[in-house]
Amino acid sequence: MASWNALCPTCSRPWTAWVGSSFLFYWHNEEFADRYGKGDMPELENTLRNAFEMLGDLILFLKEKDVSPLAGMQNMSPTVEETGVV
Repeated sequence: MASWNALCPTCSRPWTAWVGSSFLFYWHNEEFADRYGKGDMPELENTLRNAFEMLGDLILFLKEKDVSPLAGMQNMSPTVEETGVV
């Protein structure tokens, strides 16, 4: 099993996407209101913010708890030979 530091770039991509969604929400607020309804904008804003905060908290938690691999699982990543990719 790979350590968190090895997986960090892959796992933080969804967080980066939420950041982009949040910026789009504030930058193009009128377009979002037209598409999703002005009355739902506060709920949409709260949902985006909560998802952003929760995913960020998860990333920080996992990064802080990074531990060494379990016994016998140090080499769980396949090699080039095992995948058949040449």
